[in-house]
Amino acid sequence: MSLIDRTPGGFITVANIVLFGVVALEAWMLTTGSALAMYATLALVVAVAGALCVWMSSLLGPEDHPEEVAPVPARTEAVRGPFRRVATVGSRRRVRGGAVRVGARHA
Repeated sequence: MSLIDRTPGGFITVANIVLFGVVALEAWMLTTGSALAMYATLALVVAVAGALCVWMSSLLGPEDHPEEVAPVPARTEAVRGPFRRVATVGSRRRVRGGAVRVGARHA
């Protein structure tokens, strides 16, 4: 059972701590002007991103499908449905006064 399943609010809290911790570290890096601080921050950002990718991959599970759950191919036959008749530009249509105009544009 993962942290998301047990406490969704706890997961959001942990995600915000990681996010704002990294942002605060980057802000500190910019204020120091040190190359060593820049390299350490870059290493931490890469490590956190790698850990997130590994965690998401384990959370989603394997990509292979068991035989009984294999995807079913889609049907290829055409689907027929109740279509209503749509008037075209050259159709006859009644206008005010009862006259029939041929080829009238629809408003």
